[in-house]
Amino acid sequence: MKSILFFIIFFLSLTSCWGQIKPKQQVPLHFVVRVMPLFPGKFIGEKTTILKSDTIAFISTLTQKAGYSIGGVVRIGITKLISIETGINYTQRQFDLSISMPDSSIQDENDLTFIQYDIPLHGMIYIQLDQQLFMNSTLGANFTISPTSIGVVNQPVKKHEFRHFGIAPKNKLGFDLSASLGFEYRSKKDGYIYLGGTARVPVSDIFRLYGVYEYATSSFVRVMEAPVNGSFFGIELKYFFPNIKKKESKVQFKNGPIEQ
Repeated sequence: MKSILFFIIFFLSLTSCWGQIKPKQQVPLHFVVRVMPLFPGKFIGEKTTILKSDTIAFISTLTQKAGYSIGGVVRIGITKLISIETGINYTQRQFDLSISMPDSSIQDENDLTFIQYDIPLHGMIYIQLDQQLFMNSTLGANFTISPTSIGVVNQPVKKHEFRHFGIAPKNKLGFDLSASLGFEYRSKKDGYIYLGGTARVPVSDIFRLYGVYEYATSSFVRVMEAPVNGSFFGIELKYFFPNIKKKESKVQFKNGPIEQ
């Protein structure tokens, strides 16, 4: 709940900054909404994590699948061809969990959802291709917040119980590197539209996966832990609201009797 409140306050503060744009500013400031479906890729990080017990025939496989990211961004123009973007995003990763005990012919599946909030700080360079078409290249970092750890319980057969936990870092903080390349169509009247590809790689693991097995009332058996990388590719869509300048009033008031 505190993380959601933080997200709302930060988002409203960005909106307030955008609303205070000076009309005479040569390089404009833009407020942006963005949405990005994300997909795991083995070329930038492992999408599958395997837990295997040394004491029992127990194997757990966690596989990252498609997720999404949404948020609000402010683009700050430095020159006509260089900008900085920052804001706040909500990112949700989805995972498939499969469990098997070959000796007992036991199999089961479940889903895990891991969320993060991140504050990007990206440098952007434009290459003008046409009067209204630009190619953008971006490089930067994302400071992440993981508000909660995650966990699921499976009981496919009576007396057999499997528990899996994704434990976030103790300080809840992380750091990702990101790069993107895309194209942007600009209209002063209707705003800008951007479409591009993004690659994002966490510097450290987003969480550590633990597996626990219990048979009847026996003691818990802890399975070997393993790190989860969480790297992904994304298709990013952004919409930049147009900057609307206030029209100067043309109404002129005549002098009153005291001023005459």
